[in-house]
Amino acid sequence: MITSLRKWGGQFADAPVFAVTPRFGPPLSAKTLQVFEKYNVKHLRVSKKLEYDWFPYTNKPRSLVIAEPYITSEFVGYLDADLLILNEPNQFLLNDGEDFAACVTEKLFVNRYEASVQQERKRAIPKQSILLRESK
Repeated sequence: MITSLRKWGGQFADAPVFAVTPRFGPPLSAKTLQVFEKYNVKHLRVSKKLEYDWFPYTNKPRSLVIAEPYITSEFVGYLDADLLILNEPNQFLLNDGEDFAACVTEKLFVNRYEASVQQERKRAIPKQSILLRESK
C-alpha cells in the first residue's frame, strides 16, 4: 500500500502514514522497517497483551486509539496494508456537510468467521442430535 500511495496518491502521496501493530507479537522484520523508513512511515505497536486480544474485530478501533496521540490532521483514513492504490484516492475527501464516511469491507471475513463457528458447533454436537434437529 505505501509504495503505491507514495507513487500514485496525488494530493495524498505525502500524507502522514502510521503502521500500527495493535496486538502483542513478534517484531517486524528489518526489511519491513527499512521500507517504513524509506517511505516515512511511523510504526506504532503495543508492548503488552490486552484483555480482548482474542477478539478479531478490535484491530481497527485499537489501531486508531494507539495512533490518536500522533495524529495532527482533521481527518483520518484507515487503510489495510494489502491495498494497491492506482490513482489519487479522492473518495477520501468529504463533501460539505459530511463528517464521516465508511465502507464495509468485512463481509467476506464475517462470513468466514461465522462459517468456522458453525463448523465448530457441528463438531461439538453429536451427529444424532443434528439428525433429530433436521427432521423436526
